[in-house]
Amino acid sequence: NDRNYLPALKGLKEVYAAKENWPEAIRVLQMMEAGSRQLEEKSAYLYEIGELTRIHIQDQTMAIDYFEQAIDLWPENVQSASSLIDVYWEDRNWPRAEPLLALLIEHSDRSNGKLLHSLYYRSGVCAEQLQKLDKALTHYRQAYELDSTHLPTLKSMGELLTAREEWDRAFKIFQTLLVHHRDHLTE
Repeated sequence: NDRNYLPALKGLKEVYAAKENWPEAIRVLQMMEAGSRQLEEKSAYLYEIGELTRIHIQDQTMAIDYFEQAIDLWPENVQSASSLIDVYWEDRNWPRAEPLLALLIEHSDRSNGKLLHSLYYRSGVCAEQLQKLDKALTHYRQAYELDSTHLPTLKSMGELLTAREEWDRAFKIFQTLLVHHRDHLTE
């Protein structure tokens, strides 16, 4: 009669998922989360509830709430961070985006240069918006090292170097920008 007997709840969740009864699958996951004593495990359940809510219930707002609860409970929840970063980016919620970007960089596959470049560039923008200019420049440099032709990286890095009156370095960046993007620039 133990409502929190985990193997039984997992089995029940799988039955509901197989029948595509998503509200019941979510209800069982909520029971699993409520019965768990481990923060990391509770966070994983909240992430899973968020995913089911996003994909099958199609309630983006509620899904975001579950992802945020998961991150608040366990800040190392990479899956929730991945789900939230685009939301925070679009909302320009830089204070919430910054630690998530750091987490994603820390845990990203080093062989995936395109993903790393995107994360470093976004971290640069985020740091710049938070007036952490040294950190922004560091992230722009990291993005530049991965893709020295990315127009937004070149523009952001050049503008930041100009604002810091690092003329020689800014000149080199803008020169690179012109070499790679002359045809796409407007006056």
